[in-house]
Amino acid sequence: MFSAPLASRQAQAYRTVDAHTAVDAAQPARLIVLLFDALGEAIAAAEGAMQRGDVQAKCQAIARALRLIDEGLAPAVDLQRGGPLARDLRELYHFATVRLMQANLRNDARSLAECRAVIEPLRSAWHDLAAQHGGR
Repeated sequence: MFSAPLASRQAQAYRTVDAHTAVDAAQPARLIVLLFDALGEAIAAAEGAMQRGDVQAKCQAIARALRLIDEGLAPAVDLQRGGPLARDLRELYHFATVRLMQANLRNDARSLAECRAVIEPLRSAWHDLAAQHGGR
């Protein structure tokens, strides 16, 4: 019989390998979809932690969401080639980042909901785009 900590570590290792495998096999549009999905999961985790009063889990989830935007989504925006649309997208990411930080500092579920509201349409559009182009 496995101990709970060992089983938990093994499950985490499996999820990590599974995530890395999915990223390695993904096409460019699918990578963006994976980033948006992970961002949605991080926001949901922050909301749940906030409801439970679990400050550490909330901070970790929000930090993950911020990293996904700052290191994954925002750098993909090409301001020179993307024109006004790219600038708008960059502003949207900035807005989401500010709202995530406010949610963390103020323990404000409404800020998380606002972040989700601006991110969800983009996530949905990328899902549709990836599906239309077979993940390419």
